[in-house]
Amino acid sequence: MLSNFNFKNLLFVLLPLMVVVNINAQEADLGQIDIPNPSSYVENYEYDPVSDLYYFNTKVGEYDISYPIILTPEKYQKLILEEDLKDYYKAKIDAEEGKKEGSCYALF
Repeated sequence: MLSNFNFKNLLFVLLPLMVVVNINAQEADLGQIDIPNPSSYVENYEYDPVSDLYYFNTKVGEYDISYPIILTPEKYQKLILEEDLKDYYKAKIDAEEGKKEGSCYALF
């Protein structure tokens, strides 16, 4: 049986298999839908001096659309610092890449 087996037969069997595996390995580009939030969508922090806690609320119009996140003053300060650092570094990266209009590195 091995005497009848040659290189052509091996290619005849493996080549279609390799093509199928390669096609399945590629990811399909399905595109991206980027829908902006409506103008009535509001995320904000509210401070309650009685309980000494911060509440993060998400509202559309006058309706809450999620449960509030309750933060102690220490956790609130830490979260705000982290958000500010993210915004700072994102602005620096965008300026370096020329993504933001008005940045000194923006490409025209």
